[in-house]
Amino acid sequence: MLINPGNGGTEYVKIFNPNASAVSLDGWSLSTLTGATGTLARATFPAGAAVAPGASVVATPSGATYRLQVDPYASAAATFEFGATPSGFGTRMSVTTTYTPALSNTAANVILRDYAGAEVDVSRYAVCSTS
Repeated sequence: MLINPGNGGTEYVKIFNPNASAVSLDGWSLSTLTGATGTLARATFPAGAAVAPGASVVATPSGATYRLQVDPYASAAATFEFGATPSGFGTRMSVTTTYTPALSNTAANVILRDYAGAEVDVSRYAVCSTS
């Protein structure tokens, strides 16, 4: 996961499958929960989405920016976009909340849920100030 990238970069969440068989992401979602009021934003993977064995997929606001600035060899088939303005590189995720998902620059929970809504994984982060 990359938060608050510099120089106009793009945030992203990478999901890795360590298993020997593919994992379907059909109907799975990524949610961000931020702030004291618990602002929730969710993006859902489309039908047919999957992570191949030993491979990764990336969820990012802009697939084109991710490919340009992070991984020039990124596959469109393994890139999913959730930004308000999709770049067209990758597959569009369905945003089902009022807020478009984004990674807070200070602290958040990023939650991966399966098709039934069960929590599969949570990453919590907070940015510490050195001043």
